[in-house]
Amino acid sequence: MFYFSYGSNMSTRRLKNRIGDFLDYGRGELFGHRLTFDKYSFNDGTGKCDAEFTANPNDSVHGVIFEISEDAKAILDEFEGLGKGYRDKIVRVETPEGHRIRALTYVAIEKRKGLKPLKEYKDHVLTGAYEHALPDTYIRKIHQIDTAKQDGNKTDN
Repeated sequence: MFYFSYGSNMSTRRLKNRIGDFLDYGRGELFGHRLTFDKYSFNDGTGKCDAEFTANPNDSVHGVIFEISEDAKAILDEFEGLGKGYRDKIVRVETPEGHRIRALTYVAIEKRKGLKPLKEYKDHVLTGAYEHALPDTYIRKIHQIDTAKQDGNKTDN
């Protein structure tokens, strides 16, 4: 199955440590959504990524398409807190060549305004963004996201 990652799992090292082997299918773009960091983390109270549905065709989330096994999906369900913090969703992702791929992704079900990610989490997102050569303007927007200290409320940068 195809899996569209737009957050910390874009980092192939992080994803490999979580699920083992997979195939990297390349970059993808999910239209009608925007990247936010307002998914509430039950672990540390900070913000994690969400591909928030907007229905605006000018909004998009960039990420990476991976081909994963059913067993790997079950492992990801645990890491993503399926049913608690995220739900899975089938989306249509467009490749740079214009192909549309049907892929699984995770979207937030527990969101809170004003959340900030930990620097470590944001760094995983940026690692994957650079590794897969996402657009420079998109990477700059991620860099501009303020980060939080461990309690989820105080700004680091």
